[in-house]
Amino acid sequence: MPRKDHLPRQTRQEHITLQPNRSIEFRVTDDFGSFSPPHWHDALEIIYILEGSSIVTLSDRTKTVLPGQFLLINSGRIHTARCPSTGNRSILMQIPDAFLANYLPDPSQLWFSIDYDSTNPEVQKNISQFRRLLLSMMQLHEEMPDGYLLTFQRELFTFLDLPASKAKAVIDGGYDGKTVVMGIRPENVHDSQMFIETSKDSVVECKINVYELLGAEVYLYFDCEGFPMTARVDPRTTARSGDTVKFALDMEKVHLFDKETEITITN
Repeated sequence: MPRKDHLPRQTRQEHITLQPNRSIEFRVTDDFGSFSPPHWHDALEIIYILEGSSIVTLSDRTKTVLPGQFLLINSGRIHTARCPSTGNRSILMQIPDAFLANYLPDPSQLWFSIDYDSTNPEVQKNISQFRRLLLSMMQLHEEMPDGYLLTFQRELFTFLDLPASKAKAVIDGGYDGKTVVMGIRPENVHDSQMFIETSKDSVVECKINVYELLGAEVYLYFDCEGFPMTARVDPRTTARSGDTVKFALDMEKVHLFDKETEITITN
């Protein structure tokens, strides 16, 4: 389900057209001054800047991606992208959810992130490894040597294995006394009185920033302890923008991540 964090309603799903014999979309593009209005994909999207820059907005945050940097846009995340008039050259890779579902138990639970400022050497090592993988895939894409599709697929699987290998290293290190990051999906944040009464240990009280009715469901956007959150609730909810509302979190559905590396600890 798309994350509609404080962005206009005029959004669209951008469908991915795969090339023959390809399970993902991978291309190198030269762009001059284009603008992609708010949209989302059923796919993980990676943008790697080779030359120039790209300006991408995710929710209410805008980032300028520079040469040698890449941006991971998670499946369903609404975003816009603008290329400056001076132009850019970039790698675009899109990995559909349907492809991930062949190899992972629940790709909808995946949340990829990157922290260039991390002081963790393991994170920096993985950033460098991922950069090398993208450039290797670009070379295969452009030169198409004999058997390149098999090699291309192997490189892709190497990328998908990175989070798992990092998670093992972090879990082996232990988390006793360390700060972790919690994540929860909108459908697991409840405003029903029954759920609140039976989950008193996980109740938060927050002010609604945005109310959005989308067909048979309502999205409520709010901040909790300074962090943006979203709840997907029944359309009969009485909550509206400006209201202070109690929510109960389904703690069995919570995801925990390492603060420094953002690797999944448990889900």
